[in-house]
Amino acid sequence: MHRNSQKRHHQENKTYFITCSVKDKKDFFKESLFCELFVEELRLVKQLKQFELHAFGLNYNHFHLLIMSSQEFDISKIMQSLRRHFIRNVNIVMGFNEQNIPPESAIGQSRFHGEALFLKTNNVSEIPKAHNSRESKEIIKAFDLHSLKLKNKFTQKYGANQDVPKFQWQKSFHDHVIRNEKDFKRHHYYTQYNFLKHGLPKNWRYTSLNYADMIGLEIIW
Repeated sequence: MHRNSQKRHHQENKTYFITCSVKDKKDFFKESLFCELFVEELRLVKQLKQFELHAFGLNYNHFHLLIMSSQEFDISKIMQSLRRHFIRNVNIVMGFNEQNIPPESAIGQSRFHGEALFLKTNNVSEIPKAHNSRESKEIIKAFDLHSLKLKNKFTQKYGANQDVPKFQWQKSFHDHVIRNEKDFKRHHYYTQYNFLKHGLPKNWRYTSLNYADMIGLEIIW
């Protein structure tokens, strides 16, 4: 049902079911701070790449997305952005120096400078979609204020010097093109409730069931 190939043939106006795992299936997302960062990274990339998000589910060592890519950005570009943003920022949160890795080639400005925030809000969910380069920079800087707060929380919880490995994703991800309404409904349910299959708490927060503001209404398969 899924494929794991570097050569992906993007189909316009199609919905995709995507699975991506932590390297070696480590239960990295048992830490709620990292879950929170992932959700906000997903929100950020959704705004930058302007895709439709129909469902998502984050588990301890992998996540699922049900998305329709935008005309400008296919799923490979979307996933590259999401994976790259997260791996960079979560390692910074844990105390690693990742400043030599640019966030987005088109908007490679200095990050983690909350004092340079262009927008007045520090609520990531209130930031509008980006329509040009300047707005993209504003979105990133607003997001970085939130990430800086997470870094401070992590330090307070675990201390400044942690002997932990850097976070890494598996090399690639799996994708499946949704074929029809039945296929959509099956993957939509699977994505949102997959945490139950893996024995996570019944009140697990990190699923689109709890983030209605991030979910698009248009459905195309």
